[in-house]
Amino acid sequence: MFGALKKKSLLGLVVSTLLFNVACKSVLNNEANSKTIEQVATEKLGADCNTYPSPAADYKLYVQESPEVPASGILKFVVIETESKTILYEGSYMPGYVKWLDNNSLEVLDYPRMPKDNEDPSVYKKVITLKAIK
Repeated sequence: MFGALKKKSLLGLVVSTLLFNVACKSVLNNEANSKTIEQVATEKLGADCNTYPSPAADYKLYVQESPEVPASGILKFVVIETESKTILYEGSYMPGYVKWLDNNSLEVLDYPRMPKDNEDPSVYKKVITLKAIK
């Protein structure tokens, strides 16, 4: 008799815990969805950033306008999916650039502090494909 009562109590505890976790996740998701895409970007990069939508406007690229630590020269960027407001990619570069190649790909040129003489700059380019990340 006590064994059956313990099983029911344990089952009730497990069900209650699961319901509580689902309710908490729902509240967190609603809070995330209530933010604007600009707020999501600002939380990551600060207010001083430029916005570049992808060609089909499925994503937005936010790039810091000036580095957090001026002496470092490092600029951060994020790619946010427009519909879900989810950050798909975070990166940084210093002297160089980040730009859209097409709707799903970015090119980042990230020079080192001291590039080698007569070195081809394309060595420091990389392509980020968002479909591969998702």
